[in-house]
Amino acid sequence: MAVVERDGAAVVFVVKDGKAAQVAVKSGMKIGELVEVTGKVAVGDKVVVRPSEKLRDGSAVATASK
Repeated sequence: MAVVERDGAAVVFVVKDGKAAQVAVKSGMKIGELVEVTGKVAVGDKVVVRPSEKLRDGSAVATASK
C-alpha cells in the first residue's frame, strides 16, 4: 500500500465501484518496507499500490488480478 501526501495530508486510495476514493490515514510503526496505517481502511479493501501523481478522488480505476 502506498501512503502519499495530498494537500498536506497522508492518504491512500481505495477502489470503490471502479473509482479511486481518497482516504486520510496516519502512518505508524515501520518495519523495513512495511508501514502501519490507521484510518478508515479496512481489511479486504482494494488499495492502489502505486498511485500516480495524477490520481485524484473519483478517478476511474481498473483492478488487476494476481
